[in-house]
Amino acid sequence: MPAKIAELEPLARRTSRRLAEHLAEKGRGDIVTDFAQHLTIGVLSEILGVSVEHRVTFVDWAVRLLRQGPTDPRERAAAAAEMFDFLSKLLDDRQGSQGSDLLSYLATAELKGTRLSRRHQLGAAFVVLVAGADTTWSALSAALWYLGHTPEDRGRIASDSTLLPTAVEELLRFFSPVTVARIAREDVDVQGCSIRAGERVLLPTAAANRDPTVFPGPNRVDLTRRRNRHVAFGTGVHRCLGASLARMELAVAIEEWLAAMPDYHVTGDATRWTGGAVRGPESVPFQVGTPEP
Repeated sequence: MPAKIAELEPLARRTSRRLAEHLAEKGRGDIVTDFAQHLTIGVLSEILGVSVEHRVTFVDWAVRLLRQGPTDPRERAAAAAEMFDFLSKLLDDRQGSQGSDLLSYLATAELKGTRLSRRHQLGAAFVVLVAGADTTWSALSAALWYLGHTPEDRGRIASDSTLLPTAVEELLRFFSPVTVARIAREDVDVQGCSIRAGERVLLPTAAANRDPTVFPGPNRVDLTRRRNRHVAFGTGVHRCLGASLARMELAVAIEEWLAAMPDYHVTGDATRWTGGAVRGPESVPFQVGTPEP
C-alpha cells in the first residue's frame, strides 16, 4: 500500500466503524446514503483539507452534482457554484500555508515559476471530488448490495479477513462502475461493428470484465479468483490515479461493516441502478438480521 494511502487508512477505518456501528444500533438504514456516501466524501475531504463540520455539506453537493445533475442542469449548476465559492474561500485562507492537504498545496503551487490561476486551482480540487466520489461509493454500495443477498459469501469474508484482497478485486471486476467515452481517430471494425473516424464510442469496462476468454465463469462472483486482470480502473495512460485509495476504502469498509453487522439483508423493492458514466445502486435499504421466510 502506498505510504500516503496508508496514512488515510486509520481515518477510513474510524469512519467506517462509526457509521456501521450506528446503523447496527438502529437496525436498519440505507447502504448508499447512510454509509457509502459519507465514508467516501469523508476521506476525500481529508485529502482536500475540508474540516469535519463541513463534510455533510460536501455530501449534499456531491449528490446534487453527480446524481441529480445529469437530469437537472440547474441543480448541478447551483451545486457547482456553491462548492466553487466555498473552495475559493478555503484557497484564500491557505495562501502561504504550510499544510499537507491538497488545498494548501494548490494555494501555493507554481507552474514554471508562476502561481496557479484560481481556475486551475479550483479545477484540480473539483476533479478530485468528481473522480473519487460516486465511483467509489457506487462500487462499495454494489459490493454490500451483493453481500446482502449472499449470506454464504458474506460469512466467508466475515470469518476469514485474509479473503478480503481477492474478494475486493472480484467485486470490482463484477460491479465495475465506470464507463468511459472516446472519439475514434480512424475508421475501424471491432467484432463486426463499424466505427467511423470522429464517432463517439462508449467503453463499458464492465463488459470487458465479463470476457469469457479471460475470466472463466465470468457471470458469477468467485471470491477466490486469483487470475483477475480486470480493467475496473482502466489501463494505460488513463488508468485511475485513485485505484489504491479505492481498494483501501473498499477493503476497510467491508471489513468494518461485517464486523458490526455480520448478518443483514437488503429490503424493499427491486434495486434501481444509475446509468451513464457511473453505474451503481441509487438506494440500498437494508435491515439487520435474517429475513423472515
